[in-house]
Amino acid sequence: MGLKGELTEVFSTDANDYDYSAIALNAEGTILVCADFDNNLYCFSVNFDDDSCELEPQVQAELDGGIALCMCGSSDENTFFLGDNEGCIYMWNPVKEELEGVTQLEDEIIMDIQFCDHPEVGEMLVFTGTMNEICYWSLKKGEAIASVELPGCGYCLSVQNEYLMCGVEDDNYCIIDLNTPDEIMEGNEQKMAVKSTGSSISYISCCAVDPSGDYFYLGGGGSGSGKGVIIYPDEKPHAFFAQGSSNRPASCNDMAAFMLEDNSALVTVGSSKQCFIWGVEDRSNIAKFPKSSSSRYTSSSTAYTKVLIHPCNELVVVVEGADPSSMLKNKNFRTRKGKIVLLRLEVGKSRGGSSFSSGKKSFGNKKSGSKFGKNKNKRRW
Repeated sequence: MGLKGELTEVFSTDANDYDYSAIALNAEGTILVCADFDNNLYCFSVNFDDDSCELEPQVQAELDGGIALCMCGSSDENTFFLGDNEGCIYMWNPVKEELEGVTQLEDEIIMDIQFCDHPEVGEMLVFTGTMNEICYWSLKKGEAIASVELPGCGYCLSVQNEYLMCGVEDDNYCIIDLNTPDEIMEGNEQKMAVKSTGSSISYISCCAVDPSGDYFYLGGGGSGSGKGVIIYPDEKPHAFFAQGSSNRPASCNDMAAFMLEDNSALVTVGSSKQCFIWGVEDRSNIAKFPKSSSSRYTSSSTAYTKVLIHPCNELVVVVEGADPSSMLKNKNFRTRKGKIVLLRLEVGKSRGGSSFSSGKKSFGNKKSGSKFGKNKNKRRW
């Protein structure tokens, strides 16, 4: 690929009295939603143009029950779905301020949820968790239409074009070709044969499917530095990147795959409190933020826990907060310093010769009573 770039912080919220547990963007990149470990839901409008970038608070809601651990958008730009640690799935429309339950799996935890518009089956939710299954839920029928049995807990999901990838406990994974609708037709239950990463990762925390369909990625951590692997179809996993070093271990907490100037790219974040952009074909590091972790990372500090790519591929959304590995060791562990950071990615020549202001903007914890539709003079993506 031979690309080199730069990540620059252009906006951040103030550190709040909570840690974010889930985050999602709509397909247009105009609405960002997130949840915290205190059962609160938040909605921001994304104001993004050539000269500025900021998140504007819109509405706030409270989840009556469990903690939302995962979120996803849908074909409707204002509708999101979320799964919690009590087995509940909710539909939330923050614009209409509507929050309603979709279904509940008793005594289960929804670890990840994805939206899929399948040409044969229609719009559906795909979710996994402690039920040891990948479940397909038809939004048209309002019921489960199929399931895939897993040998253990499903930790993470990624749906991209015709492929679905699932990270499973004991460093296993599976890849499903969604072009074969027989696998997800009504009433079908099957057992999925999983593959192992070959101990490349001690535990899996995230996965991603490349938009090209040529690559699949897994990230996690364990002994030594946090690792990631790249998987080629019908080939063994290959070590791809390491976040941190042997004397400063760092897990990979989240990742997202995207296309960068017609090349496959991957963004990762982890406990080193750094964000990396990787070139896949030549396995190169295109950019990272901050450039040095020495002044930002200690064993007791916050971590980068979630990452999203804006549809324009020039904006990276990063969540900072309690390190998931620390929370696994201590259920009561909280940093109470959660915040959202927006990073501008510049590679080669900038669009139209313009660039973001280098000045960082932030807002406090004030509640906003504003609704969508304001600031219409700002260009939305």
